[in-house]
Amino acid sequence: MKKIFIAFAALATIAACNKAEVLETPEGDAIQFGNAFVDNVTKAAADPSYGASAVALNHFNVYGTVGGVNIFNGNAVTKGTADYGAAWTCTGQDQYWVAGADYIFDAVVDATAVTTDENTGLPTSLNYQASTQKDMLYKRVTTTGKPASGLVQFTFTHLLSKVKFTVKNETPSTATNYQYTITDIMITNTITEGNYAVPSSEWATVSTGDHTIADMTVASAATEECAKEVLLVPGASVGVSFNVNVQVKNGVSGEWETLSTIPVTKPAVATLAANTAYNFLVTVGLGDNIKFTAMQMSDWASVGDTPIEIE
Repeated sequence: MKKIFIAFAALATIAACNKAEVLETPEGDAIQFGNAFVDNVTKAAADPSYGASAVALNHFNVYGTVGGVNIFNGNAVTKGTADYGAAWTCTGQDQYWVAGADYIFDAVVDATAVTTDENTGLPTSLNYQASTQKDMLYKRVTTTGKPASGLVQFTFTHLLSKVKFTVKNETPSTATNYQYTITDIMITNTITEGNYAVPSSEWATVSTGDHTIADMTVASAATEECAKEVLLVPGASVGVSFNVNVQVKNGVSGEWETLSTIPVTKPAVATLAANTAYNFLVTVGLGDNIKFTAMQMSDWASVGDTPIEIE
């Protein structure tokens, strides 16, 4: 085998400022929500995070106070379509602007659980369990009276880290009778449950463990990504472990058979940061193809003319 090596690279941070979720309220005295989009980065269909080209955001929960008095307590704000220009509907009784009053609005997307202040009803902690694999977003906005523009704008930030596991096979495309299967894939030492403190923006670990990724098979001259990019709690120094199975097709039966299994364990590959995507890339490949050649034959040895008589 020519090589089995692993390269890990962190993708660019998903910028929350220029490619962000923006929610605006139309003109009018009632506090309303509308016009939403998430960053316009192109995303694969299997990407579980919210984005313009993947999963369109169509819901969030809003918490709010005016002068320290609660007026929104996790009210669901939804729209029934992925159209970013569609109107949003907020459940509960309409609330109206009071001139000169101080407002705080918190918007939360897909927290596993929300702990709120017993007096104001505003979030104090957002719980996330990695088993849910939902993209958790949050933003706080403050304003005194109705903004001059008449808009309440939420620029959402991805609170989680995103990790993708990719296998690239550099074996020539002509080697159709060879392949690799990657099994027992785990992102190790992850935070399986964490609490995000509001508004200090700090993560606290509740529990740790390993996150499993489905097995995959990659043919010659091909690249295969994990069935689903995974969302994880930031802060952990994660590693990766998996088995590389080298397989060849039996020339008689036509069945795939495993020639060898190579276990790989890499601890502390990356320390995960919020709002950042990582790609754990594994590159595999066979050596040169098997060739044959015929060498020149040596001359026959001679022991002279020795007649053999047959009577």
